[in-house]
Amino acid sequence: LFSRSLLGLDTLLSRQRKGIRLNGVDTRRTGGNRHREEGGTVDRQLTVFVKGDLVNAELTIAAALGMGETLIGLTVVAIGTSLPELVTSIVAAKKGDSGIAMGNVVGSNIFNILFVLGLSGVISPMTADAAFFIDTGILIAVSFIMMLFAFTKKRTGRVEGAAAVLMYIAYTAYIIMRAFHIWIF
Repeated sequence: LFSRSLLGLDTLLSRQRKGIRLNGVDTRRTGGNRHREEGGTVDRQLTVFVKGDLVNAELTIAAALGMGETLIGLTVVAIGTSLPELVTSIVAAKKGDSGIAMGNVVGSNIFNILFVLGLSGVISPMTADAAFFIDTGILIAVSFIMMLFAFTKKRTGRVEGAAAVLMYIAYTAYIIMRAFHIWIF
């Protein structure tokens, strides 16, 4: 799947450079501007195309390694679908737009928890196991810690950022150990 993604990306980029019409739309660039299409820019469509195939490839590999659905959702899918948010937040932070950087992450999480999970439940009711309650408790605790970081110094600097990354690494190690019943204590 990954090689198919790269081949598709290469084909689309080749068509864009050569000015070949793609789905009836001229893909050449003029004056540095991207030609707009009904579904957005060609670059945005390439991102969605590649991202979709990469996530599918990651899911296939994870399932082959014996990872359960919950672990796949908490790791592979979560990381794969959050990479665009990571890039957006890094670019915004580098430009000094901290409101965009933080709003992007907070807004996305609120949207995912309330709308995505809510609409999924409306369409097809879901059951929650004990691990869900543990993960939700961890989410609340980590959210509280991040809120304390924001209130105490009014910024998220290197120390707070490193602490957040370490908390994520610890959480990921915990859910992998939980999924494979590996307990070191």
